[in-house]
Amino acid sequence: MNNNERSEYLLKIQNTQNDFYKIQTKHKLFKSAQKTDCTNFVNASVRLEPLIECTVFIVPNTNIIFFNYIVFKTYGNLENCSPLYTHIVKLVETILSTYESFEFHVNMKSFSVSACQRYSHLICSSVDTNQIFTEKLSKLVVYHTPFIIDQITRMLYNSVKTFIHKAEYVSKDNSEERISQLLTNM
Repeated sequence: MNNNERSEYLLKIQNTQNDFYKIQTKHKLFKSAQKTDCTNFVNASVRLEPLIECTVFIVPNTNIIFFNYIVFKTYGNLENCSPLYTHIVKLVETILSTYESFEFHVNMKSFSVSACQRYSHLICSSVDTNQIFTEKLSKLVVYHTPFIIDQITRMLYNSVKTFIHKAEYVSKDNSEERISQLLTNM
């Protein structure tokens, strides 16, 4: 999927979410159940494979995998974690067929403790069941680093302890510029 196709698909996702909130007024409190309903609506309205391809992809001509939590949270749930994991593993294998290691860049804009609790199974099982993440990961770059990163790290510590020292935390102030620079040639 090229950058233009990705942009068009992201617009389709946004329009689908807007359609959902036209039907249901957006809650200001007790949003968790409504977020789940919205992700189910997106999943029912949009094909999963392009959603995954918009979420995580290789930055062309690099050893970098970019994961966009902003996209993932629009559809992510326990039912579609397995295809997402399979896609990530294929991307890692693709990179490792050319490079000796890979970098994993994550846009964590709006990631929260509740999101960590919701997706901890996906994060931990992905890392725990695939040693390649610890052996071949050369760098982890976290954009829009949440102010609660220490709490998140403690929650995931048993799974991330072997590579947490490879993490670079990019402040919220510098993240958009760094992401833009990274994705400029796409």
